[in-house]
Amino acid sequence: VSRRRSTRKCLPWISLEMSRGCSWGRCTFCNLHIQWKGPLRRKSAERIVAEVRESVNQNRSSRITFCDTNTSAFGDAYRALEKQCLGLDMFAEVSAHLNREDLECMGRAGLRSLQVGIESFSERILQKFQKGISVMRNIEMLKWVAELGIRIDYNILIRYPDELAEDVESTLRVIRYARWFAPPHLGNYSVSFESCAARESAAHNISGARIPRDYQRIYPKDVLKGISRLLVLWMEPIPSEKRNIDWKPVQDLVDKWRTDHAASGKYPRLVWRDTGEFVIVEEQSVKDHEAEIWRLTGVLRDVYLACDRQSLTIAQLAKELAIHDEDDVKRAVSELDASGILFYHGGRALSLAIRQV
Repeated sequence: VSRRRSTRKCLPWISLEMSRGCSWGRCTFCNLHIQWKGPLRRKSAERIVAEVRESVNQNRSSRITFCDTNTSAFGDAYRALEKQCLGLDMFAEVSAHLNREDLECMGRAGLRSLQVGIESFSERILQKFQKGISVMRNIEMLKWVAELGIRIDYNILIRYPDELAEDVESTLRVIRYARWFAPPHLGNYSVSFESCAARESAAHNISGARIPRDYQRIYPKDVLKGISRLLVLWMEPIPSEKRNIDWKPVQDLVDKWRTDHAASGKYPRLVWRDTGEFVIVEEQSVKDHEAEIWRLTGVLRDVYLACDRQSLTIAQLAKELAIHDEDDVKRAVSELDASGILFYHGGRALSLAIRQV
């Protein structure tokens, strides 16, 4: 009997929770922090470890799905899980507020896949959504999870009623750099019941909301009218002013991104190696596309290595590299950014290639 159980092909996912509520709880389109009525409530790290251990032993599986809205603020729990050495395969939802050290700890604890609330590659829209993070942090997250071998799912929300043409242009520009990493899912913006955007609709160019067609196809109208406040988490917003922003260029570019990502057969798609004298940055080949190679020497090499783990400002780079003339750093950053292997945005620079070991 024991031998038969050990050879089962079915390895179930165990659903657990660390908390109820959201450690951020300010996104304007979301009501997940409102549903629980009150501040974030969470279990102690000791209780989480005990529940994980008990569930693993009871279900004979090491696959854990944390059902929390956002586990980004629970570094103590992940550090406690890391010490247990349980051989876990975990999924969790996080925000891009995570710092690199906590993400590395989560990876060592057994985090193998996650969903990140990235939502946009437009600085203006991130501010409208009150995400509390920048485009640069979103790109850092994509790079960090790629380095750690963690699978990532995330959305880019389009057709937000208060979007502008400049948001499309920003997204197109950022994709040029983000394309080295995992591609997003494009989703139409929606608004949840009693969220900030629903309550302060004028600030978001929203005049009302309708029940999505998927629900209309399933439930009779009289039933929907009675239970929509309980049933419908996401509503389709009705713009006060129709702006007819064209997202097709972004959709086409993301489609190509997804195709290239799937066809490359190699991940990460951009890697670097350091000889001590120069850095080689190499693109992994994609079908019908000749891979590029960059050799970086002098200040270019120094800047690229300095910006590998996290984004830095020009002043930080000059100080770290002991370069007195910041213009030398600016020229190097500009050249690397123009090549598409370094992302310079909002006054900060991040190298995009991942070290090949």
